[in-house]
Amino acid sequence: MEPHDYAVEHFERMSQLAIALKELPAQVLEHRYHGESFGSWYILIRHSGRVSQLSYDGRDDYLGLRRSLDRKPPYSYGPEEPVGSGTGLGSLNAASIQEVCRAVTS
Repeated sequence: MEPHDYAVEHFERMSQLAIALKELPAQVLEHRYHGESFGSWYILIRHSGRVSQLSYDGRDDYLGLRRSLDRKPPYSYGPEEPVGSGTGLGSLNAASIQEVCRAVTS
């Protein structure tokens, strides 16, 4: 894979995740991708009035979810909970997306 292919793959997978989140229904509020930081990324999601931050650490291949009690910015988050194991960009497949949706709704 060439270096510019990683961003293309990332956005394809984020599109699949956004479609799955829409079905909950959940809204993607913000997204940030850091191609030069091992492909790390995060998204802010609102579901049932609650905002959560789903973040992926590309170096450690770690996906975590933090919830906010605040309904409006600035958001302050509680402790990070792991979502699956090694569920990062490289393996953000249908099963991993289901784990993310389960974590967001619990």
